[in-house]
Amino acid sequence: MCYQIGIPTSLSSGSNRVVALNLSEKALEGTISPYISNLSFLQDLDLSNDSFHGHLLVDFSRLPLLKKLSIRKNHFEGSITQTLSHCRGLQILLAPDNQFYGSFPKSLGSLSELKYLNIGTIPVALANVTKLKRFNIGENQIQGNIPPELGSLTHLMAFSMQMNNLTGTLPESLFNLSALLGLSFMTNQLIGHLPKNAGRFLPNLEQLYMAANNFDGTLWASLSNATRLQVVTAESNKFSGLMPLELGSLSQLRRLYLGRSMLTNVSGSRKLSILTSLTRCRMLEK
Repeated sequence: MCYQIGIPTSLSSGSNRVVALNLSEKALEGTISPYISNLSFLQDLDLSNDSFHGHLLVDFSRLPLLKKLSIRKNHFEGSITQTLSHCRGLQILLAPDNQFYGSFPKSLGSLSELKYLNIGTIPVALANVTKLKRFNIGENQIQGNIPPELGSLTHLMAFSMQMNNLTGTLPESLFNLSALLGLSFMTNQLIGHLPKNAGRFLPNLEQLYMAANNFDGTLWASLSNATRLQVVTAESNKFSGLMPLELGSLSQLRRLYLGRSMLTNVSGSRKLSILTSLTRCRMLEK
C-alpha cells in the first residue's frame, strides 16, 4: 500500500503550534505532502527509517523554528533543498542513506548553529559552519577529495568518513583540529604521506582509524604526542620504515593494528623492538 502523508487541516493551522512530528519507523512509503510546510512552529521533524521516495517538497523557509531534521534511511532523490538555509536555528541534520545527488547547497553554509551533520557529500561550504561538532559521512559511495578547508572547524569532536571512495591526499589541516576525539578515514582510496607532525596538535584524540588505504611513507613517531590515544588502526597500507617505538608511551592504548604493511620491527642501531616498547602499554588488549 502506498501512502502520502496527509496533514489534517486542524494540524495545518498555526494556532495548533505543533512543535514535533515523529513519523520514524512506521513502515510508511510514498511521497511527503508539502502541507508539512504549514506547521510553522515545528522544531523537530523525524521521517527516518521509512520508505519515502521522490523529491523532498517541504518548503523549509516556512519552518523558521526547525532545530532538528532527520530523513535518513529513505529513498529521497534530487538535491537537498536550498530552503533549509532559512532554518537559522537548525542544530541537527541527518540525511544519509538516500538517493540525493548534486552538490551540497552553498547557502547551507550559513547554518551557524549546526552541530551534528550526517549527509552524503563533503561540501566545502561546511567550513563556514563553525559550531559543527560531529560530521558523519561514513558508509556511502562518496567520491572526490577531502576539502582542506574543513580544517577550520575548530569545534569538531568527531569526523567519520570511513568506507567510501575518497581519493587524493589527506589534508594536513585535519591534524590541527585539537578538539577531535575520533577521526576515521579507513577503507577509502587515499594516498600519500601522513603529515610529519601528525598527533602533535591532537591532545584529545582517542581513536584514529586509517586502515585499508594506500598511504605510504613513514608512520611518524609524532603520533605519540596524542597521549589519550586508545585505538590506532593503520594496517593494510603501504607504510614503510621502522615501527615507531614511541608508541609505547601511549599509556591508554588498548588496540594497535599495524599489520599488512611494509613496516619493520627493529633497526641495527636500536636496542628495543616495538614489542618490548609496547609492554609499557598496560591497557593494551591481547
